[in-house]
Amino acid sequence: MTCLFIVYFQILYAQEQSRDHAYDHHHRHSEISLGAGAVLMPWESAWGFGLHLHGTTGITGWMGAGAGFELITGEHTHYTITGLLHF
Repeated sequence: MTCLFIVYFQILYAQEQSRDHAYDHHHRHSEISLGAGAVLMPWESAWGFGLHLHGTTGITGWMGAGAGFELITGEHTHYTITGLLHF
């Protein structure tokens, strides 16, 4: 599972670096993001549905904060609530 996360992170990093940015990122802005997909739970040998939602808002020009919520369904339902700091 860790290997999949590392590969996924590297793919996203490569895509981000390949873009030509004609703008600057400002953390004064707010962001809402939603992601959904299939989740493999190897300890249960089952697949489930995963949903991730987070929102952030800028505090200063270099930092933002927010909250996240994650839901994984399957044989058991799992919820996670997180606090976020964005630099």
